[in-house]
Amino acid sequence: MAVIALGQIGDPTGAPAVRTEASSRYAADQVIAIQALGKMRDRDSVPLLIQRLHSKNHSVRVAAVDSLGDIRDRAATLPLIEALDDPYVRPAAAVALASLGDSRALEPVRLAHQSSEGLARRRIGRALARLEARSSEQEPVEEETSSGGAKRLLALALERWLMPFVLMTAAMWDAIKVKSRKQRLAEAADQGKRLFSSHGNKRAYEREAFEFLRCAVCEFPEDTQIRLLYASILLAFRPDDVGKEAAKAVELSSDDPGLLVRAGHLLAFARRWDDVRSCVARANELVEPGFVLKEGLDSLNGILAAMDHEYERAEELLRSATAENQTHAVDLAKFLAWRNRDAEALEVIDEALKHVEYKFSLERLRSKIAEGSFMAD
Repeated sequence: MAVIALGQIGDPTGAPAVRTEASSRYAADQVIAIQALGKMRDRDSVPLLIQRLHSKNHSVRVAAVDSLGDIRDRAATLPLIEALDDPYVRPAAAVALASLGDSRALEPVRLAHQSSEGLARRRIGRALARLEARSSEQEPVEEETSSGGAKRLLALALERWLMPFVLMTAAMWDAIKVKSRKQRLAEAADQGKRLFSSHGNKRAYEREAFEFLRCAVCEFPEDTQIRLLYASILLAFRPDDVGKEAAKAVELSSDDPGLLVRAGHLLAFARRWDDVRSCVARANELVEPGFVLKEGLDSLNGILAAMDHEYERAEELLRSATAENQTHAVDLAKFLAWRNRDAEALEVIDEALKHVEYKFSLERLRSKIAEGSFMAD
């Protein structure tokens, strides 16, 4: 937490201490320290970050690439060009090279773009466009595209006979931009869902989903679905920010019971109980027969009932939710263990493990209950 705070402050005087953590034996600590060095824009850390480009852990390599892009020291240009050969960090390396703006990277990034596909190709394509633009800014331009040429064009446009054409073209361009934005929004939401749901158990794809959704939420900050997907992927990368992003999604749309239920579970993870109660109360008002996330709403109602000491109602709701969807067995097992009914909790977990695909949370909870450490946690 101290390293994160130093990164937020951004004062390079704290960099020597942070560089020590960047050499930690634990990859997660290295990532946090490397990200902090990038926020500090500490040029003295560039040699260390270049070394981390050869880490065996791809998350460390990606963090090093991102931080070199933040620092923008062209001493990193050639190492970042070499990093384009690493499929795990290739898109991030292209983005970093675009930030550096070194023309030596133009051809390598073009080749990386040609050899990539899907989301990686699009990210590298945007980076390549930035690099090309920065290169062209440094080249002399023809008079026709200079301010003099632009003024002559404007003068022609102001002629009475040409003005209707100009206005019509402007209106058409606005319509094209709106349509293009809607299309990009639909594509972004679809791609985000596909990345998150199809590959959520693979760390490399989680990272790709995180990077994609981080960009998408910046481009479409008012879209609730993208905001909620972003909040969900933050569970793996920045859990402290999950509650904040889920609350933003609810602020944007509080009349969709499905969104309220999904956000409610994220808010429960963040222990923002007042927000959870607000989501659940509103969802209870809106829900209709046949609601597809009824078991999720039952689980949230059960958790709140347990907090209000309505234990019979809580158990009934949590068992109903688990019967419909075994992923809610975690909440039921926690409730039973909290009520000192460890044997029943273990039975619930063992049954759920036969059915669910992602077992980590259940297995971790089972170990704690079996060891008697659940109540102490």
